[in-house]
Amino acid sequence: MYPKATSLDVALDRNFASNHRIFFVYMRIIDADNCVQAVDSATLDEDAGTLSNVHTIFQGTPFTNRAVSQTGSRIAIDPKDGTYSSLLGTDQPAIRFRCRRSNPTSTWAR
Repeated sequence: MYPKATSLDVALDRNFASNHRIFFVYMRIIDADNCVQAVDSATLDEDAGTLSNVHTIFQGTPFTNRAVSQTGSRIAIDPKDGTYSSLLGTDQPAIRFRCRRSNPTSTWAR
């Protein structure tokens, strides 16, 4: 059974026109029963419909595939300084919402 999630997100880098960088949240499958929300960045080749230079920025705590239908996320990028924020979460009591904010050239702030 593959996970199904709601409100996952994609955002364009503030310099997307020149660098083609995107940020996206998705459900990474760990095994047949478990998955995790992850935030990656990549370079989009619009003509080929492919991604390159894919890097994981953040990976959450794994949870069961059954809990995925209650997950959600949002990405925001500050147009002034390129700082990005991501809110990941679920309505499951054991999994709390996480908000990460970072400079686009660094890893997630701790």
